Amino acid sequence: MDLSREQKSYLSLKVMRKQNTLTNKNFTTGVKDASVNQSKTYMKDISEGELISNSTSLAAKDSSDNIYLGATFDSYIIVTNESTQYAREVSIKVELQTTSQRLILWDTSVNDPIPIIIEPGKSREHVIKHEIKELGVHNMVCSLQYTTDEGEKRSFRKYYRFQVLNPFAVKTKVNNMGDGTVFLEVQIQNVAERFMYLEKMNFEPIEVFDYKDLNYVVNDAGIVEAREGEGEKEKVEGGSSIVDGEDDEFGDFMSGGSDKNRNLLSLTNNLGSGKDGSNLVKDNQIDQTLQEPPTEKKLANVPLEQESVFGNNSFLNPQDIRQYLYMLTPKPQINDRLGRTVNALGKLDIVWRSHLGETGRLQTSQLTRKPPSLDEIEFSVKSIPPLIQLEVPFKLGCRVRNRTTTTLRVVMTAIKNRMGSVLLSGSSSKILGELVPDGTIDFDLEFFPLSPGLQRVGGLKVTDLTSGYTKEIDHLTDVFVVFS
Repeated sequence: MDLSREQKSYLSLKVMRKQNTLTNKNFTTGVKDASVNQSKTYMKDISEGELISNSTSLAAKDSSDNIYLGATFDSYIIVTNESTQYAREVSIKVELQTTSQRLILWDTSVNDPIPIIIEPGKSREHVIKHEIKELGVHNMVCSLQYTTDEGEKRSFRKYYRFQVLNPFAVKTKVNNMGDGTVFLEVQIQNVAERFMYLEKMNFEPIEVFDYKDLNYVVNDAGIVEAREGEGEKEKVEGGSSIVDGEDDEFGDFMSGGSDKNRNLLSLTNNLGSGKDGSNLVKDNQIDQTLQEPPTEKKLANVPLEQESVFGNNSFLNPQDIRQYLYMLTPKPQINDRLGRTVNALGKLDIVWRSHLGETGRLQTSQLTRKPPSLDEIEFSVKSIPPLIQLEVPFKLGCRVRNRTTTTLRVVMTAIKNRMGSVLLSGSSSKILGELVPDGTIDFDLEFFPLSPGLQRVGGLKVTDLTSGYTKEIDHLTDVFVVFS
């Protein structure tokens, strides 16, 4: 039978949780100023009526009973015989109930096949550790059954409740590039009521993608000048950035970036200019340059320790926001269409620690995107000259790809009234010929820049003579034009 709380029971049951409390809450210079005192506190039990109501307003009357997602529920069960009689055949069962499942945390009938006897004044203790993987209200039901010396079977239950809260809010933004590259922006906000420390923040892409973490500082590698016939080397500052043997492909990260597909191009020019904008070179410098042997400039790989763009401070105050950036590229062996249209990107693996010493591990669900629609004919730029001068013709390496399952007969024409300050040179139309399914045709287009600065290249049209399909390209790429 179930004993009411007014009836005297041989046994008592209590649940304690290991908790950390602050002895100094004056955070003037950060989390390090706080002193943490570790202690064990008793959880407050609730009535059966409160359990049946399942109201979130009743969850965790004391906010200290709350726990954050990914943390470990660390509790201590104590069953004490407060009578002068023996309690025999003691059976203890601890069950955790969530909104979607029931979990058995401890069951002596399974874990302790030998009958348990608790002597008068003695206790039976057990530690329960359970990783929290679900949000919302959690009810813990502790059932205890025993037999008296007279052979009477008695039982009672105790109910406990705590609320599981989300420590972080995660938002994503996806930028799809024309070549299939994906820039994934991840925004992490501390929505907990305590300071949080991010011990680990990793992105795990799906099998389709390779990825690059762009959340580290990239320093300039030195340029080594090697004179012919001499072993002397001189480091010159201002070299190109090298990371893990690959060119750094992304510069400043701005959270308000466009979702449109754009080529990220950069042009570096070291020009010495006078007041009139002309280049200034002294005569003796010219003579000295002519007399010196030619030099060969090479990029030197300088081993650098990776430093986070956020510095050494990985603490997040309540409501603080931090943004991360990852670059995903389809693997070479992956089908091109699959790499461009797959909607799943990967998962985030987060390991956190609060200023009270709690630790937790979170793994997000699959981060997804809305796949970009593929045009029947894809027009892209494959190469751009490193230097483009005003009123000097230049060539762009271009490629068209057939995204259909039929053979196309493709013609490219110019729409001159939409070209802006960069005009197409030569004939206004170009027959590209037959294009098989998923096939490509590479060709060069010559342009003539009329204005300096950053200029748009566009005003083109490709047409399939067989089906009549037409695609207009108002914005192909951007080029930076300098004075010649």
